[in-house]
Amino acid sequence: LLLIVTAALSGLIVQQKFTLNVLPLCLFVATTGVYGAVAVAKYYERASYHLTQARALTRDLADRGVLGSDEGLARARAAHYRAFPRLHRIRLHRLWVGLHLAIALYGLALLLVCVIVA
Repeated sequence: LLLIVTAALSGLIVQQKFTLNVLPLCLFVATTGVYGAVAVAKYYERASYHLTQARALTRDLADRGVLGSDEGLARARAAHYRAFPRLHRIRLHRLWVGLHLAIALYGLALLLVCVIVA
């Protein structure tokens, strides 16, 4: 959705020939990019927290003998890493944060062009 809004606002900014009147739109694009990056980072923090909790609970159950061995899980992980030797190393939240930061930089670049052209 943010990409669509950014594209639409970019079209409007270009249509207005980068006048000073569109500076608020440029700031809006940059601000939404920064907000998106912070929001994605916060979502990752919360997901990491809950995953840590789940791992601690699973380990506690395994230590009490409620669960079976970790061999099946280890085999599944090894198979997954063999199937995706490069992709499993890329952290998804970094892709999302990078996208939003790129949108923020794009908004700042639009702002700079408007100031230079006007």
